[in-house]
This record gives sequence, structure tokens and C-alpha cells, in this order.
Amino acid sequence: MKAGIRVLWVVIALALWAGWVEAATAPERAGSDVEWIRQAPAVNARAKAVGGSFEIEGIPVFEFSGDYSRGSSPPRAEVAQRYFERYRDEHDLLLVFTDFEFETGQALAFANIIKNDVQGIGLTPHDNSAAFGSASGRLHNYIDMAAVSRWELNPSSPGYGFLLDVATHELMHRWVAHPKYLKNGVPSDDLLGRDEAHWNFFLDSDASVMYGSDWQLGADGQFEAVDVRHRLSPLDL
Repeated sequence: MKAGIRVLWVVIALALWAGWVEAATAPERAGSDVEWIRQAPAVNARAKAVGGSFEIEGIPVFEFSGDYSRGSSPPRAEVAQRYFERYRDEHDLLLVFTDFEFETGQALAFANIIKNDVQGIGLTPHDNSAAFGSASGRLHNYIDMAAVSRWELNPSSPGYGFLLDVATHELMHRWVAHPKYLKNGVPSDDLLGRDEAHWNFFLDSDASVMYGSDWQLGADGQFEAVDVRHRLSPLDL
């Protein structure tokens, strides 16, 4: 491989991946691990960043030579466009790993929400799936898992479960942990925690991967958080 060429592994999945438990050029940042792509990114046709492509055990791999900084939508749109030039437009999300590190802030991974067409979940509607190459409009989430070296990819390793938890967490940002409710006639965000994009720690979420906790009443009459971040709760689903 040529010096300076970096690689992105694009793992394609449906909204429920079997085996899981579970913009403008500068997108709107809703939290440490969420980017809202509310305006179509402008991809420069003369300065293509995505080069050759191939597959490794059925996983599409793209060579990349441009700026892949977090908060820059055009390179992600170009990656998605290149994918859909080669593969069928029938996927809800792209899960992307790189073989290089880049700054992701406080988060190990983050979701780029391309589309929302669901009402009543606390999110405004928008649709930039076409700008990401999805003519069918099905694509709604481009998940950056960042450097593959951050993760344990061996399914027999205990660390593999953490990878699945994080990936599920980023997938669920498409729908979960945004609603408010009326409290004395006034919208309240009591259910929400960090960045208003996760559940409040004090919410009994059955240890959702979207935060909150699994609270149990002890013999002393005190509530205790006995588990966190391990599953999808009925509230999530």
C-alpha cells in the first residue's frame, strides 16, 4: 500500500444486527458522541479522498488519503457514496472503522445522524441520506468507531462485549434518549442526562447502554444502582 494511504473498514448492517443484544460541513454537535447532519455536505468532486477499494472476508475496505477529522461531513459522505456505487442500497447504517487514529473528543466512537423521519421522540425531522449516496433514503446513521486498534474483535474475548455495547449505543442514538415530558405543564428534561442525549443516571433504565441505571431497593430501605450500561431496556425499545 502506498505511503500515506489510510484505510477505512466499512461494516454494513441492518438496524437489528443478528447477534447483538442489544450538514453542513460542520454538523451540529448534540453531545460528546452525536453529530447531527442536518444539511447536505458539499463533496468536492475534484478532490476525491477515497481511492481504491477491496474486500477482506466480505468487509468492504476503502483507501483514504484526505482529512477525516471529526466534525467534517464531506469525507464521510464520500465514503458512503463510494460504498453505494458498489453495493446495494438496502442498509440502515454504516459502521466504519479506520486503521489510523483521529481525535474523537471524550468519546471512543460517535454517531453521525443523517436522517430522522420519526415523530414524537424529541427529534426534528431531517433527511440527508441522498447526499450520502442512499437514493432509496434508507440510510440514517453513519457510525464512526474510529481506529480498529481501540477494540477487541475476537468474539471469544471479554472485551468483545464492550465493542458490541458501544456500537449498540451509537446505533440507538438514532431514536433514543431525547424525549421530554410535561411536569406541572412545563416540558421537563428530568429523564435526560449527559448532553440531553443519554438517560439520567437516576432513571431506572434496567442498566441501558444509553445510561441510567438498574436500581434496586435494599433491606435498609435505600436504593442502590446495581448495574449500568449492559442492555437495551423496554424504554429503549
